[in-house]
Amino acid sequence: MKELNQQEYSEYIFKDFQDNFPEFLDCYRFETDELIVEYPSHNESLTLWISTQDCELTVGFDQTGQCVWHTHMSLFGAYEPEDELREAVKFIKGIFAGTQKIVSNSKNEIYVTDTPEEIDETENEVEIRTWNDF
Repeated sequence: MKELNQQEYSEYIFKDFQDNFPEFLDCYRFETDELIVEYPSHNESLTLWISTQDCELTVGFDQTGQCVWHTHMSLFGAYEPEDELREAVKFIKGIFAGTQKIVSNSKNEIYVTDTPEEIDETENEVEIRTWNDF
C-alpha cells in the first residue's frame, strides 16, 4: 500500500470500520483530518475510543471524560495500515465478545488482557470484567 497522509489514513480506517462495526454509526467524528470514535458501553460507565491521530491506530477507554487506558496497534506488531486495521478489528471484536477481559483494580486502573490467569490479584483488589459488565 502506498504511504497515506493523515486524511487518507483516517478515511481508509473509517471505510473499513463502517463495514465491521455498524454499531459505531452515531459515534464517528472527524477532528480536522483525524477520525475519532467514542462508543459508550450500555450503561455509559466506560467509553471505547479509537483515534487515527499521527497516522497511528489507537484504541482505548475513557471514564468520566478521562483516558484511563490505551494501546497502539504497533504493540500488536502492526506497522502498516492494513495490518493495524486487521489487528484493531480483531482486538475490538474480542473486547465486545468478552475474550479480551477488562481488568480494574482498587487503584482505579483499567486495562485489557486476554490472559486473566496471569494477573496477580494479591496486590490490589482486582475485578475481571467484560465489556457487557459496563
